[in-house]
Amino acid sequence: MSASGTVVRAAAYERVVWPVVLGVAIVLSTFWIGGFYFSEDAGNLFLDAHIYFRATDAWVDGGNAWTVDYRGVPFGGWPPTLLLNLPLVPLGESPAVAFWVAANTLSIVYIIRRLNLPIWTALLQPVVEGWLSASPDLALAGLMVAGGGWLAAVAKPYSGPMLIAHRRWRQVAVAGVVLAVTVPALPWYTFIESRDLIARAFADFAGRPVSAAGNPALMVAVGVALVSVGWRRGFTLLTPGLIAQQPHYMVFALESVRWSRVLALAMTVPLPHSAAVGVIAYAVLVQVRRLNRTRGQSTLAAAHPPSGLDGGPVGPSGR
Repeated sequence: MSASGTVVRAAAYERVVWPVVLGVAIVLSTFWIGGFYFSEDAGNLFLDAHIYFRATDAWVDGGNAWTVDYRGVPFGGWPPTLLLNLPLVPLGESPAVAFWVAANTLSIVYIIRRLNLPIWTALLQPVVEGWLSASPDLALAGLMVAGGGWLAAVAKPYSGPMLIAHRRWRQVAVAGVVLAVTVPALPWYTFIESRDLIARAFADFAGRPVSAAGNPALMVAVGVALVSVGWRRGFTLLTPGLIAQQPHYMVFALESVRWSRVLALAMTVPLPHSAAVGVIAYAVLVQVRRLNRTRGQSTLAAAHPPSGLDGGPVGPSGR
């Protein structure tokens, strides 16, 4: 195939095929997500914000945060997550929910602008699902981009790999100190006592993880893939590949959509383990590119063998 033919095909893919493929995936994932949040009376909208507030409110009142629920969905976060709504408790539930909706909206705009991401990033499954649930993850992801990643790591440990990927060791240290200082104030004992309730909550409402979680063979394959792409990108993709139970966990790795459209597509296909499969596919493509680059360099070296200092051939006969 000629070079011009390759360019034409690449341009056609850029203009037609890729937008269609991504558009179909976005529509499917939006219908899948919307079917839950807008079902019946749309009462599931902003579900997480309600749950998180009620959990913090119950803790402040001396109750068990892990026995509260909203529309039958229980709280399943770890104790430091309760701190997020602590300043909002005096305002009440509705203002707290409104705060997280506004914070998440501003955050995704900020992330896209600051990281120079394509505008369609706002339509990817982690963003849409995170916004409809009003999960604090979107706001925390924006805070991480702005330099406040220590708070994200305290509240959501699966954001921690991003701090390591960007070598933000000071923020990692601050997060560790905050966790240590808040241990006496947080209901860790109640959390441990409620482990069966939490496990049941994850089984009932997060039983179809987008990562490889729960599939040992797939976890091994993803682990190999993460190692193969290098430590920085490996840590960036650690949460989508191995940890994410729900789509909105992946908002901390949105920068990866700039690296590969395979990753962008994998982040929005509404299928179990889709992100894990995407990470593996991305790693394979990286290795193929490296192999092609090595072969190209070998071919170039064979076509232009090194010469002596005086321009003649290297070796005894070139003296």
